[in-house]
Amino acid sequence: MQVSATHNLYNTFQGELSFDRLLRVDGSFKGQLVSTGDLVIGATGVVRGNIDHLREVVSDGTVVGNIQAERVRLRRSAIVIGNITCYSLSMDPDVSISGKLNVHIQAPSRLHLDGEEEAPEDEVADSSGNADRLDDKNGDSGKQKSSKKDGSTKKEKDNDGTERDRRPKEDKKEDKNKDEPRRKKDGESSKNKSK
Repeated sequence: MQVSATHNLYNTFQGELSFDRLLRVDGSFKGQLVSTGDLVIGATGVVRGNIDHLREVVSDGTVVGNIQAERVRLRRSAIVIGNITCYSLSMDPDVSISGKLNVHIQAPSRLHLDGEEEAPEDEVADSSGNADRLDDKNGDSGKQKSSKKDGSTKKEKDNDGTERDRRPKEDKKEDKNKDEPRRKKDGESSKNKSK
């Protein structure tokens, strides 16, 4: 790797930094690093902020923030306080990580930093593992709809299979009000029987 820029031990930099090739940080950086290149954090380097979309991150220093890269190499006594999302991860025995690791063949393009995998736009797997095609016009990807033929009930199954009533509160109140006379009649008839 040929270094295209160096941030030395005595410098402190703050803000958003974009670069194309390779950046070496031996000082302190606070902000966000966005690049398609490579990042090397030296033993004295400290990065406080997210590192996004890099090809490779090699760290001997400290990162306080999330890392999203194709390859991550943590060497010597590197410290990461945050989530790591990558395709390939290697680390030495003395490395310290406090956060979630998302090492996946489709990462980082298909995984969020919170560990959730993105489903294909028009397919969602149900709890049995079967994929169903969905109509995504209403932004309902990830949910399976089921409704009565008259369309009066609008219930959806979440990804975990739990069925929920997704109608507005007003519609639910109308249904409750429709049942009120029936409840009153049932209550009156039970009172009449007890007399």
